Amino acid sequence: GLVLIAPDSGTGCTTVAANLAIASAQAGINTLLIDANLGRPAVQDFISPNAPAAGLAQMLRADSDDQEDAIYRNVRPKLSVLFAGASSSSAQELVAGPKLKEVISHCIRSFDFTIIDSPAVSAGPGARQIAASVRYALLIARKDVTSLKYAQRSGAELAADRVKLVGSFLTEF
Repeated sequence: GLVLIAPDSGTGCTTVAANLAIASAQAGINTLLIDANLGRPAVQDFISPNAPAAGLAQMLRADSDDQEDAIYRNVRPKLSVLFAGASSSSAQELVAGPKLKEVISHCIRSFDFTIIDSPAVSAGPGARQIAASVRYALLIARKDVTSLKYAQRSGAELAADRVKLVGSFLTEF
């Protein structure tokens, strides 16, 4: 599993996540893309569900252990998507709950590669909690927008949470 995380919003993190997921699937890797940005979901802007999609928010609220219901399988060959679901004012509470790690662990075990699009670090503790559940992160920054100091601080915060940064990606648009 790999979480894509940015110091602040507007860096293109969702764009990178969607493109990485599509490229992985095209390479023959059984890939799952998770939109864990429950406050500002955007994966549906790149990969549209056929109908209003249940998603991660509903899985985190559900009492049952059946996590397969919300995963849209084979949206494209070898690509499945877990949309954010109905946006919620309690997004931080859902992400902070104990079920997040269980859901992410299930997804990582069920697919060859799981990519998680997270909220920005500046959006609150949710991004760090998601990253801590996955343990591997790619830091996304935007040229001429993201300050180096803030990117370094975000990286240090993730390292303090025992998240391994596998690298960084610089967007320009």
